[in-house]
Amino acid sequence: MPKWTQLELTRRQVAICGSVQNALTGQLIQGADVQIEQAPETFTHWLAMKAVQYRDRWQTMLDHPDKQYVALGSTFYLIRKLGDKESLKFLTCTAIDGCFYFVDLPDGMYSLAISLPSAGSRYSTTQVDNIQVSRDNSGTIQRVTVGIDLPPTAIQGTITEQINNSSNPKSQTGSQLAPIVLAKIQVEGSDTVTYSDRQGNYVLSGLEVWQQSSTQAPRPMVRVSAQGYQTTAQGVALTQGQVKNLDFQLLRQ
Repeated sequence: MPKWTQLELTRRQVAICGSVQNALTGQLIQGADVQIEQAPETFTHWLAMKAVQYRDRWQTMLDHPDKQYVALGSTFYLIRKLGDKESLKFLTCTAIDGCFYFVDLPDGMYSLAISLPSAGSRYSTTQVDNIQVSRDNSGTIQRVTVGIDLPPTAIQGTITEQINNSSNPKSQTGSQLAPIVLAKIQVEGSDTVTYSDRQGNYVLSGLEVWQQSSTQAPRPMVRVSAQGYQTTAQGVALTQGQVKNLDFQLLRQ
């Protein structure tokens, strides 16, 4: 008579979850690192036990110049090499929809550090503090949801032309700025292009920071063109994780 094996289900509980998005545009970001930066002592002991449990896997992990990963479902253990020493961290990566989660965390206060290493200087980093994980009397984790804005390196502004606000050429009421729709805005040396909207507004987000020279004009150059108008360009010095305002006023041809 065959022997049946009884399987026991393990119930996993999401403790912290959320999404990472571009702080300027609201676009969800895939592949962002969400790392537990600070945690209660009970978590530190739990992580140390995991390090012992998975030590044999470390030789077959995905290798990078400064770090290695052990994949365990949706979560990774991050081992940073500091000379002959290793520092064990705990992180996950956002999915295609920008979402992430951590399961079965011990009770206590947590902090998350968020970054997008693959993006270079296109984004800065951010941190979310004072995330409280707790359980009710039945042992159910009270799930915490956090929305995280990652600061991009970006340019925004308005494209306009100056027009007379009166049909009477002798009027003394002056002139006003009118928005230019579908003006093309492009960053020097890249395929990054956008177009102005009905209000003449534009946003270029996720830009690389150029190394500036004291003997040259600010870079990169931002070029603006529109049908029936003269093309113009202006340099801008970008700072990682900051948004620069850059307006253009075009002249008719």
